[in-house]
Amino acid sequence: MFSAVNKLLLIEDDPFLIEWEERLLQLHFPGLELVKVLSEREFLVRKDELADASFQVILLDIMLPWEDGADMGSTLFPEPRGTFFEAGIRILRDIAETPKLASIPILVQTVNDRSAVDIPRDTKLQISFRRKDEPDDHLIHWIRRHI
Repeated sequence: MFSAVNKLLLIEDDPFLIEWEERLLQLHFPGLELVKVLSEREFLVRKDELADASFQVILLDIMLPWEDGADMGSTLFPEPRGTFFEAGIRILRDIAETPKLASIPILVQTVNDRSAVDIPRDTKLQISFRRKDEPDDHLIHWIRRHI
């Protein structure tokens, strides 16, 4: 049963999708705490904090910018680790290497077909896949299964 202490980590850079999913989640899961991360660098800078936050689920975009232009007040990770096309894949590996995050179910969301996304298979992560143009009820049902 859903309780008000449930938390969802949304790693996404598209402001329109963030706003849409935030409204959708508030409608279907009142009281759900939504924590947003907008870039790969922000994830890395906040990784320890996020690991301690006790999320029930993670929604992860595959293509993310290195940073979103916001001053995070940190000199950590000054250089990009690679292209934005694979930022979400690198974050999946970071999650797999972080014990407090590795057991959280992850829904990878992308505009690409599954065959175009090289999701790591050498981890024990619980990864599901969703194209962003799929009906919203798929997202709602997936979240309900996991919280």
